[in-house]
Amino acid sequence: MQLRSLLEKFNPGLAIDAELAALESGADLAQDSPPGVEDGAAREDYEWNEASSNASPNGGNVSSAAQKDGMAILPSINSGYLGRSSGSEILQEVTALLPPSTILSPSDEPHPHPAQPTTRGAGLDPSQLASSVVINTLIDGYFRLYNTSYPILHEATFRNEVANQDRVCTHPTWRIIYYMVLAIGSWLLENNTTPEQCPFYSAARSRISMQVFEAGTTRTVQGLLLMGNYLQKRDRPNTGYSLIGLAQRIAFGIGLHRERTSAEDKIALERHRQLFWVVYCFDSGFSITTGRPMAVLEGFIDQALPRNIDDRDCDNSSVVPTPVNYPTTYSALIAQAQLAKIANGIHHEFLCAKTANQKMEYQLAEIMAQKLDAWRDSLPDYFTSSDVPAWFMGPRSIVLWKEQNLRILLWRGTKKVHPYLPSRMDSRGRCLDAAMETIQSISSFVTSSETTLHPGISWYTTYFIFQAILVLEASCLGRSVQPDQDFPCDSSGWETSVSAATQCLERLAQRSNSAALCLEFIERIHRSAGWKAGEVSGTQLDSTQQATDGVLAFDYLFDPTVWTSEMDNIATDPVLRDLIGEAFLDFDAVLTAPCGSD
Repeated sequence: MQLRSLLEKFNPGLAIDAELAALESGADLAQDSPPGVEDGAAREDYEWNEASSNASPNGGNVSSAAQKDGMAILPSINSGYLGRSSGSEILQEVTALLPPSTILSPSDEPHPHPAQPTTRGAGLDPSQLASSVVINTLIDGYFRLYNTSYPILHEATFRNEVANQDRVCTHPTWRIIYYMVLAIGSWLLENNTTPEQCPFYSAARSRISMQVFEAGTTRTVQGLLLMGNYLQKRDRPNTGYSLIGLAQRIAFGIGLHRERTSAEDKIALERHRQLFWVVYCFDSGFSITTGRPMAVLEGFIDQALPRNIDDRDCDNSSVVPTPVNYPTTYSALIAQAQLAKIANGIHHEFLCAKTANQKMEYQLAEIMAQKLDAWRDSLPDYFTSSDVPAWFMGPRSIVLWKEQNLRILLWRGTKKVHPYLPSRMDSRGRCLDAAMETIQSISSFVTSSETTLHPGISWYTTYFIFQAILVLEASCLGRSVQPDQDFPCDSSGWETSVSAATQCLERLAQRSNSAALCLEFIERIHRSAGWKAGEVSGTQLDSTQQATDGVLAFDYLFDPTVWTSEMDNIATDPVLRDLIGEAFLDFDAVLTAPCGSD
């Protein structure tokens, strides 16, 4: 009644009962509207909606066509902006080489999740959140399988806080960290519930409020990083991207990017280094995955790299121990941070050239490749030795696969030949070599380590091997429609690599829904490509169609800037125009000014 009196006092003409009735009616109408659809306007932007309300009401899977893709490879109307370095760009290149009638969208049949283990704590209800056995198992899984790649937390410190949480850990930010550790541990131990079905993620999500963002602390950065990376791996990439962006802003706000001087070399300052370089690696990797601009400017960073220390028995007041020459929790992060510096330069040049509808100069790409060579040569022996702890095999392999993926990106975006040294291997051949090396490395790892694969590693193996196989598919599709051209595609090597990649995806698909979707795409490409190849070899195409296929097969894939007016023959096809993109057909807008390097 007091609220009604106040409303009548400040707005005497307000019909309160009528307004309440209208509000309830409007709410009912809003609930009947499909989520993510705006009234009166077609969706013509990159807006996205990854709210948990989009899940099917019964908790099951939505159709694969509506599923989100944390790897930014498969087509989706809900993917947000995906730029030229994203895996979806390669898929579009492959699509452009197939018959115009080919549809490579996922089937509408739902892909069931792999069978869920019954002994790993699947289907926990909130009343079990306090079970010490479950909690300890999930914390063990987090630190063994996740923190060894991204050391966001210090294990001894966190376990001590858990043991004393009733006394020292009542702040909501710590609770976010705590529940996200349990959520990530649950996911890595193969509890295949979706994020909205995971009680630990729901508990962490419920702690997010404005109060969290009204204080800039390292715990806030840690909690947002954990939640953001978890959501990316669980196919909520845009939400994860936003949370990691918030973590990055807070990290800058508390000065994690600046080296601090101190009379004593304490662990507390080393923690700042470790946390900042995790932020840096997440920004670099996420930007390349999605083809979006990077937020970190190199000239403003002077934070030193973390050191390879064994600090299991240290606390924040301890003096930093002497670096060691064996794998530690920070070994993979150090190598990845060094690689991310090079990756950011490659990504900058790649996007700068693509924005101008150009390709990188061969000489510049060689300089970048030499930096990658130097990085690989500088790695400690335990990155190549077989005599390493089993827990380190996964983190080091992921770092090495990232380097191979960078080589694919580098040479895919480079002009074909060196302008002054034509004897150098052309960029297409070097790109294919990198793709085949990626497939060989990942296939060997999956075959030899199949019993120790967990969802975190499976996510990376699927992401990298799918991009590599798409590069091979694109090359040989070009060769099939233009056999007289010098395409760097050895048939025996191609068949061996594609077969190995397909078998690898088949193994991964037994436990990974993303791998099953990628395998479906490869099978559709093979069916469409086989039909196309038969048509080309068995019939005489008219000259217009031959010219069109030649442009699609050769020029679009390897150098869009050499297109000629023959493209006008396909410019009226709305399907091809949509696949290729308006930018490639607007020759008057092509910029010729070279892009400066960092």
